[in-house]
Amino acid sequence: MTIRLLVSVEQSVRGENDLPALFNLSLVEITNISLLSELEERVCGILLEMHKAHREYRQQEDQNIVELAISHMKKNVADATLQSIAAEVFVTPNYLSMLFKIRTGKTFIETLTDLRIDEAKRQITETNLKNMDISRHIGYQDPRYFSKLFKQKVGLTPSEYRERKTGLLHRRLG
Repeated sequence: MTIRLLVSVEQSVRGENDLPALFNLSLVEITNISLLSELEERVCGILLEMHKAHREYRQQEDQNIVELAISHMKKNVADATLQSIAAEVFVTPNYLSMLFKIRTGKTFIETLTDLRIDEAKRQITETNLKNMDISRHIGYQDPRYFSKLFKQKVGLTPSEYRERKTGLLHRRLG
């Protein structure tokens, strides 16, 4: 009965996650155990190994989901929402939100804001777009809100940032 249980649990966990064998399940070793206390100890050890392997697999899978979500956010920074990105990575918005907090230490919206500000900085230094246009390109319809947020994150307004960056560039070239 114990052997059937262990084999069944291993197959269930492995099949569910498409994992290789989680541990070395020696059926001969188990059948040779004569004392119930030894059997209990070995079965508990096997179940703990299975749990640890499953947890490690889930942690890596969760990290991959966050990395994939960030990649989608970067590609579509202007229109990214928790719902749209969750759909892209095939998880629920609540689960994705929880993963972001656990894996990055930031909320989804904090991460998206950081990506948007990084993209704004890139556009400010690499294009001649007006701040109002940059604001819309990165997903903020209100340029004043964008300016306020940019100043909070960067310490400068978008215009001040542009002046500093272009001033540095002109000094280097001159």
